[in-house]
Amino acid sequence: MSAEEGKKPGCLGAVLWTVLAVLATLAGGAWLAVAASGSESAGVAATYYVLPPVLGLWAAALVAIVLRFVKIRSGLVRIGAPFGCGCLGAILVAVLTAFFFAAVWPSL
Repeated sequence: MSAEEGKKPGCLGAVLWTVLAVLATLAGGAWLAVAASGSESAGVAATYYVLPPVLGLWAAALVAIVLRFVKIRSGLVRIGAPFGCGCLGAILVAVLTAFFFAAVWPSL
């Protein structure tokens, strides 16, 4: 057994993404609460800005946690997969948020 085979991947990436997601959730939630307390339209506008990055960071954190337990040798995958999934998650959430506020919200 070589020295490389016995090494386990570190958890720094998973911890870093999770801390970033928690901080973004707290800051975004505070911003959203302040904006929504002013007016409903300001709350909707703040949601467009807050929701995609926050949920994108949570997607990246989830992928980083899963990759912590998957046996992958490439460090590029461990670094790139959270970035890619976070960006794709943020784009998907932005589209779904726009759909919700354009199609569902007016009928409520």
